[in-house]
Amino acid sequence: MTRWLYGPVEMNHHQIADEMSKVLGREVKYQPIDLDMFEKRLNTDSKFSDAFSQHLLSVAVDYQNGVFAGTNTLVEELTGTPPMTVEAFIRKHVAVFAD
Repeated sequence: MTRWLYGPVEMNHHQIADEMSKVLGREVKYQPIDLDMFEKRLNTDSKFSDAFSQHLLSVAVDYQNGVFAGTNTLVEELTGTPPMTVEAFIRKHVAVFAD
């Protein structure tokens, strides 16, 4: 039996931006763009290899198709530790998000 890896809470990008805003004390907005524009931006950013750009685009397509929709307890079952919340992740890596 295949079990997909999900977290305990399903959030959309707007909700994630809201959580980031609360932790960082400044407004973070999610501005969706169409896949063609996303691909163009990925392909013109020298930080990303072609393979990584293709991966990110595939993830975006899967997200739109609901592949990541759902919740479960598999992370905790496998590791014995509950998965980190978005808030906890941002707090742990706050320096990365500094202005």
